[in-house]
Amino acid sequence: MITLLNRILRKEEIRRGDGSVYLHRWTLLRTSKNGLFSKIGFGDRRIYIHKFTESDHTLCLHDHPNELTSFIFWNGYSEEYWEPRIKKTQKKTYKAPCIRTFPASHCHRVTLLNNEPCWSLVYMRPKTREWGFWTTHGDNGEKLQKRRWVQWEEYEDKFGGNGGCE
Repeated sequence: MITLLNRILRKEEIRRGDGSVYLHRWTLLRTSKNGLFSKIGFGDRRIYIHKFTESDHTLCLHDHPNELTSFIFWNGYSEEYWEPRIKKTQKKTYKAPCIRTFPASHCHRVTLLNNEPCWSLVYMRPKTREWGFWTTHGDNGEKLQKRRWVQWEEYEDKFGGNGGCE
C-alpha cells in the first residue's frame, strides 16, 4: 500500500529536530489561497493521509496553525490535553474508527497506542495562526510558575525539541 501511495501521491516526511521521521504525509488535495477554489470559499484547504510512526517527542503540549478534522482509521493514540475550564491536563484515548475536530488553539501531546503506527485522513482548514509549544521553563531554563507559549522554531532552538517541560 505504501509503495502505491508514494507513486500516486506527493509524499512528505515530517522530521523532529534530531532528523528522525515521525510522520509520513501523502497529499490527496491541496487548494491554493488564491486559486480557483478560493472563489467559492475553499481556498487554502488540504486533505492528507497521515501515518504517525512515533509518539510526540516532548512532554510539552503543542497547538496547531489551523483547525483540523481527523478520521483515525488504523490504531489510534492517547492524548494528553489542556482543559482550560479546569486549568489542568486531562487524558483521553482515541481508537479507530474515530472522527475528531479541534481548533488550532487546542493544545495536546499524542502517544501512539502499543507503539504501533496510527493512520488517519486529515482535513486542514486555512492557517489562522502560528503554532508552538507550551513550556514550563524560561529562556534561561528556569522553572516558571505558569506555562508560556513558545513559537515552534524558537522552541526547537532553545530546548532542542525535547525539553522545557516537567
